[in-house]
Amino acid sequence: MQFYVHQIQSPYLKGLVEYILFNYREQSNLKRRITSYANTNICLGIIQEKKLIQYEKNVKGVTRGQPINAYLSGMYLAPHHFELEGTLDEICIDFTPLGYYHFFKFPAPTYLLEQDILTHLFDKTATETFATIFQEKDFGTRGQLVEQFLLTQLAFFKHPFLQQSLQIIHQHQGNLTIKALNQQLNCSEKKLIRTFKSYFNLSPKAYLRIVKFRKALQQIHFAPFKKLTQIAYESGYYDQSHFIKEFQFFTENSPLKLQKSLQNVQKKVIIEVK
Repeated sequence: MQFYVHQIQSPYLKGLVEYILFNYREQSNLKRRITSYANTNICLGIIQEKKLIQYEKNVKGVTRGQPINAYLSGMYLAPHHFELEGTLDEICIDFTPLGYYHFFKFPAPTYLLEQDILTHLFDKTATETFATIFQEKDFGTRGQLVEQFLLTQLAFFKHPFLQQSLQIIHQHQGNLTIKALNQQLNCSEKKLIRTFKSYFNLSPKAYLRIVKFRKALQQIHFAPFKKLTQIAYESGYYDQSHFIKEFQFFTENSPLKLQKSLQNVQKKVIIEVK
């Protein structure tokens, strides 16, 4: 299994698209399970000759599909598992929370697996464009072609309140209360909840939990020498017990057990591969 992260080059797309991830696998009868964890990115996945299908709750797989198939993945809390067997050639465009709305005008569902999603999201030429992109074998060149396509679809989006909310949350790395966030925004809790539910299908409290968890996950993987008590403190958890409880909620595993099986792609994407 090969993974490659394309860093965004266009200044017009930076801040809107976090990265473009390429997942590639040649023919193999070996089954793999790839697990992704809660994140604030919103992903548009495009797959060649296969499509994503639902097996059971939070477990998906791939099967044969049309030459070009796509899906949309919004924000979620529980880990999502992907069962993989055989070949795979996939492009994942990961938008930032606000960046997503510069391309799409509807809230991202947890998962949207419609057959003609590219046509619905863009136009009839999008499928042809990605069919051409898949013909390019060099991932770096592919990334440039995807950027060129996205630039043709870029639209204006402005939401000062939502932008300020996200800026404060990420500045504090999720380590603040809803009350403190309301005070900084000078708004009611109802307005904050209504906004996050409308745009992300999540409460602001859930969003804060994701941001805090991602900081802890980064430290678990990239700083294995740190003790759990130190990671818990630096990530803003009350104590180690609270930290472990949250970690188990988001990963269905303990920090120490998961640490051994985590894999990162160019220090941008953290997944578990079994």
